[in-house]
Amino acid sequence: MLKAVDLRYCFDCGEYPCDRLNHLDKRYRTNYGMSMIDNLNNIKQFGIRNFIKQEKDRWTCPTCGEIMCVHEESCVICGYKCR
Repeated sequence: MLKAVDLRYCFDCGEYPCDRLNHLDKRYRTNYGMSMIDNLNNIKQFGIRNFIKQEKDRWTCPTCGEIMCVHEESCVICGYKCR
């Protein structure tokens, strides 16, 4: 059994995905159109560096080039509607 100090990501845990993560994932899918579990599976399959590059591309505003916040419906810099 892994110790808590051996866990780097939730998917390293034998309880993955646990009830807490499933609840968080459902809320983020519903409210923000993204999945914590999909993100973790992507990290597990392709690595953290690839995930970070994909997310930077995904969350860069096409209008002003700034990073957009998943919790906002529009870019806080220029107002571009992202969802």
